[in-house]
Amino acid sequence: MILRKFNHPIFIASVLILACLSIILNSVTLVSRSSRLNYAEAHFNLVSKKSKITSNGGTLPEVIKVNLSDVVGKINSNLLGSDGPGPSGNYPINLMKQIGIKWVRLDVGFENSYNNIPDYNCATSTWNSLQFDQSVNAVKSEGARPLAIIDYTPTCLASSTSGNPNYSVPNKNGWAKWDSLVYNFAIKEIPNGVKTFEVWNEPDGTFFTSGESNYLLLYNNTVVALEKAADKLHQTILVGGPALSWWDPTWMQAFLKYVEDNNLPLNFLSWHWYADDPDFGPFYPTEPNGLCLFKTPTVGQIKSPCYYNPSLSSVIYKTQVQYVSNMLKSYPRLHPILWIDEFNVNAGYDIRMNQSYDAAFVSSVFSLVNNFLNLRMAIYNATDTPNNPYGNWGLVTYPAEKPKPVYWAFYFWDLISGINSTAYRVNSSVSVQNPTYYLQNNTVKVMSNVEAIASKSNNSTNSNLVTYNIELSNFIPPRSTEKLPI
Repeated sequence: MILRKFNHPIFIASVLILACLSIILNSVTLVSRSSRLNYAEAHFNLVSKKSKITSNGGTLPEVIKVNLSDVVGKINSNLLGSDGPGPSGNYPINLMKQIGIKWVRLDVGFENSYNNIPDYNCATSTWNSLQFDQSVNAVKSEGARPLAIIDYTPTCLASSTSGNPNYSVPNKNGWAKWDSLVYNFAIKEIPNGVKTFEVWNEPDGTFFTSGESNYLLLYNNTVVALEKAADKLHQTILVGGPALSWWDPTWMQAFLKYVEDNNLPLNFLSWHWYADDPDFGPFYPTEPNGLCLFKTPTVGQIKSPCYYNPSLSSVIYKTQVQYVSNMLKSYPRLHPILWIDEFNVNAGYDIRMNQSYDAAFVSSVFSLVNNFLNLRMAIYNATDTPNNPYGNWGLVTYPAEKPKPVYWAFYFWDLISGINSTAYRVNSSVSVQNPTYYLQNNTVKVMSNVEAIASKSNNSTNSNLVTYNIELSNFIPPRSTEKLPI
């Protein structure tokens, strides 16, 4: 047996504990002394088949049972993705290395400028890749792989002259130049390790003004150009989309039918979901007060922001994946990976994304969708957005690059995934003998969703040593304040 001590900060309602137990036993029961948690480090004393957990300054949920012999599947490490650095290339590389990020989603940004000079030269039909390459190099430095979003249309090629022209398809004379731009981009970037490509971002939303039928045409031309480049280089790539702003079944089925009818490649099917949807917090500059369609009930004297959606749930992610998986059965030629490549608590500013609430939320989401091994995810965002007081989506703050509580949810998931080895999920359960309570839709309910996820992995240097990792979390949505008991 090995005694391990963790010094990472653990927060109320965050990932409560990750117990790494290196033991050779058939089962283990972890027993604590009461049902509250507020501590900075945990000590694990392993005695025979029982482990007593004591804490420095607090206590834990009461009984955690783990059946170490009951393997129920693998741990999906591909859930560890993020949307990544912007054109500035600012990125906390060393911090990202520590949490095992597998994928980072990047805008290509054909419409961008550098030092007030457009990256795309309309006269020569060439594109300056400097800003994108800086971001790719940062992602590769942390050991992750880039997911390149093919966006947006250079102004001189755009079909629209109103609003933001970059959010429209090419004009009638611009399609050939768009195809050439995408092809030459891929010829350069595929050898640089960019082999996963997503066509556009949220074409059902504000980032695309040309409508669904034109998006389908854009997808056709873009993936044909990408595959042509890959064939030229004798490389295999992944292409996909449509990166919808939500799992819209009408949009998605029209897209799938078009792809299947036209025999187009689709290696992954992508969409986004922010759990507070359709409400969202303050968003610069269009919604400085947020959008409030629901009203969260007041608890005691504590009032919540009006944009806190009382129906916020982590379970919706599992529901979405199940729904889309069933939808795909109607398209037998298609077998795409599923990719929720933007998710978080809120699409606007939300103080909960600075708090332990977000850590508990992410931990719950990962636990619920883990069994979908064809699923990948990417949280928005790696860092808070520079020069935007409302952009607090990050795993770490900016510019201080200080890890938030949600960062540790990623860190712990990486540990239970079995670093440099294959981890298998084992059956686990939690029994709370002295439950606490929370408010849902003006009704008091018993807290019953303390979750445990456990894994085991073989030691890479000692075949006789097996490591068992147990993570506890307690996401209790909806709740209007972090001051409710857990």
